Amino acid sequence: LVTTDSEEFFDSQWSLCVEAAGQPAVKEYGKQCLRLGKDLMITSIGALTDDAFYDDLQTTANEFHSRLILCTGSLPAVDWLGS
Repeated sequence: LVTTDSEEFFDSQWSLCVEAAGQPAVKEYGKQCLRLGKDLMITSIGALTDDAFYDDLQTTANEFHSRLILCTGSLPAVDWLGS
């Protein structure tokens, strides 16, 4: 499912969310995804430089039997590469 409507997204049937929307999306929707018992693959792992936030996601994943999958080795944003 590809949508810009978060309500439609979270109401649909799926088992794995692959985040490709940037760090703000991880912070806004990551915990909600895990609370639904869904697995979350994060490509914007820079969002996890906040230790408290990362710990909170790990705790939530464990509590709701979800998996937090970190996709390392991704390229940084193209605007960053150009600077």
